[in-house]
Parts: sequence; C-alpha cells; structure tokens
Amino acid sequence: PRPLSPPPHSPRPVLPPSADHTYAQWRPRPAPSEEPGAEVTLPEAGGDDTRQCVLCLQQGDAPAQDAGRLLYLGQNEWAHVNCALWSAEVFEEADGSLRNVHAAVARGRQMRCELCRRPGATVGCCLAACASNFHFMCARRRRAAFQSDKRVFCERHTGLLDGTGLVGEDGFAVLRRVYVDFEGISFKRKFLVGLEPGTVHMMIGSTRIDSLGALTERSEREGRLFPVGFQCWRLYWSSQDARRRCWYRCRIVERSPGGAPGMGGREHNRTIAHEAGMPGHPGPS
Repeated sequence: PRPLSPPPHSPRPVLPPSADHTYAQWRPRPAPSEEPGAEVTLPEAGGDDTRQCVLCLQQGDAPAQDAGRLLYLGQNEWAHVNCALWSAEVFEEADGSLRNVHAAVARGRQMRCELCRRPGATVGCCLAACASNFHFMCARRRRAAFQSDKRVFCERHTGLLDGTGLVGEDGFAVLRRVYVDFEGISFKRKFLVGLEPGTVHMMIGSTRIDSLGALTERSEREGRLFPVGFQCWRLYWSSQDARRRCWYRCRIVERSPGGAPGMGGREHNRTIAHEAGMPGHPGPS
C-alpha cells in the first residue's frame, strides 16, 4: 500500500507510518538547524543509569556493536555482554548461558589493562608467550584480532594469523538470548537475607524501576500484592500527541479511605500526572 501523507494541519513534517506500527512512526523530523541523521535525545527521568560494568568500569548499557548491554551477575553487579563473552575463561552454552563469568570477574580484579592501566582486564592474547591483557573495548582500540572461535590476538601478534575467521567491526552485536549462569555460585549472606528496596534499581525493557517498595498490611488486594512505595518509569508515546514521546510514572502509595480528594473509588483508574517531554517541548510536571 502507498504510504499515507501527513495530515494537513500538522505543524511540521513527519515521517510516514509503517505497516508494522503506524502509531509509533508519527515522529517529528529533526529541525533544520540539526545535522542530517542526528538522533533526537530524550530527557532522562528517574535518574541516570548508574549500573557499572565490573570489568570495564563504564556505566550504563553500551551500543550493541561495542560492549553491548549489561548482564546481571547477582548482588547488584553487572557486566557488559561483550566484556564477559570475550573474557578468556568464559564460554557460551547452546542454551545461551555464559559459564565462568564470575571466575573472570574475580581474576579481572587482579589484572590491569595494558592500555588504560585500570583493573578488570580479562581479554588476553592467546599466544602462550604473551602476557598482554585488555578490557574488551581497549583491545579493539589497540587493533587486536578477534576470531569467530573467541580467540584474541594482540596487535603485536596478528601477523601470525592467516586473516580467515576474523570478526569485523560490525560483527560484535549480541542480539540473541544470553544470560549469566549462576550454577555453583555461593552468594554472600547479605544477598541471601535481602537488600533494602530503595537500593535496588533495575531496567526491564524500556521500564526503569527506581524502588521495589515494601509490603504492608494493606498490600494484599484480591489475591494480588501491591508493594507500597513501588515506583517505575516507562518511555512511551504520548496519549495527548501521537508525535511525541513522554515518560510515564507508575507508583503505589498508601492512602486512607476517603482521604484522597479528587480520586475515584477503588475500581477506577485515573491519570493524575502526565509528564511529557521532547527537546524544546517540556510537558507538565
């Protein structure tokens, strides 16, 4: 079918909708002052992503072709998928589980990168006589050779290879299901007992959870649990303007019956805050 044209009343040109998600494709084009192809940055909500990779020590998810997304290691520890996958002792099972990641993390605390001199260097040259160790991205900056069989050779020894089986610069994205294997791992007592709900931060898809809340005597409703103090954010398309994205906040608060003026009964759901935002178009707070 021929793409639809933007509505005549549109204040500025928009991209035509696609067949797979018409509503989400009504996005504004970059302003004329922006460079062609520049991405529109969205405002942050709920704080920055403070999760840190225990290997490369960088915060937040990285691009898929670089270090990649963060994987959970337990005890509020994280590692980028490529930092873990290319560590010398780590291997991937057929079901997508990564073995020996925790052993690599323990060894990395004693190994310093030849390039940046920081700890966490678990990507080593596979030549037995070479003692070079790097972080994953540092090894790429030093033009190390990465092979499809997960062997790595530093720049000084790439001449020993015949050039076959090398992973190109666009071949590092890990888009398949991958997770860290926890079998045989003994966690600290603090992890077994539990953590404070306010200190746990996680991301599930595009949903960011800032607080898990706590269970009280009023948390149970019709067989379901509602932790008081739970709060999460979700970036999604605005219900007021289909061309804009905004942050939606969901939180659970405890109120006495009849003590919330303007709120409906227990069987009614109402939007009490709509925090929208695109650059130059802040929404109400």
